[in-house]
Amino acid sequence: MPKLTPKQQEAAALIASGKSQRQAAKAVGVSPQTLTAWAHKEEFQRHVQALLQPAHEGVQTVLQGLHQRAAEVLASLLETAPPATKLQAIRLIFEVNKVTPATPAEDPAFFESVMKHFTMQENIHGIGKHH
Repeated sequence: MPKLTPKQQEAAALIASGKSQRQAAKAVGVSPQTLTAWAHKEEFQRHVQALLQPAHEGVQTVLQGLHQRAAEVLASLLETAPPATKLQAIRLIFEVNKVTPATPAEDPAFFESVMKHFTMQENIHGIGKHH
């Protein structure tokens, strides 16, 4: 397997850090055409990907944490929020989970029954009434 030259390694690192090919070429002292040729080589591409892997993993970890926090907030809204907010939370949950039109969730009558439930709860508990 061919090994990358120090210039190629530096160019790969610059590209992985967000520099354009033109910027990386200038920084390592080669023509943009040379860098384009390097960028087409499998070994160069693998090196760039290997340099990016830790960042991708970090982003994935952050996104998983945010997903968990968002789910907790939605669960809290379903317990404590006013009826209209609860309905929005329910719709969002269905959208995120890509509920298909064949399920009751996409049936307008389903949403009407949910709203009726929340309206009844509002009337029973006096929620949302302004005195």
